[in-house]
Amino acid sequence: MNQKALPLDNPLLNSEAWEEWKDYQRRERKKPIKAGGRREKAQLELLLQYDIDTQGVIIKRSLDKEWAGLFPIKDTTGGWDEL
Repeated sequence: MNQKALPLDNPLLNSEAWEEWKDYQRRERKKPIKAGGRREKAQLELLLQYDIDTQGVIIKRSLDKEWAGLFPIKDTTGGWDEL
């Protein structure tokens, strides 16, 4: 990913879910996501490894569990799921 340009207008990004995630972070006073910061880049890079629907699942799971971060989905056998 280009270090200077974040893919916020990327058609492969679930922009609606991403905005919901950023709003949650601000609202719950979790570590704020600084635009263009390392944390934002890392979270976007994680999301862009998945399709739009899976990105929504990752974000919804973090919101439901009140997590401070986004994490890959594990499969039910305890290993990391490749989706």
